[in-house]
Amino acid sequence: IYSTFIFGSGTRLSVKP
Repeated sequence: IYSTFIFGSGTRLSVKP
């Protein structure tokens, strides 16, 4: 599963469990 976390600071973090 691909999880994408978007923060208000404009930082995008994608993690693959």
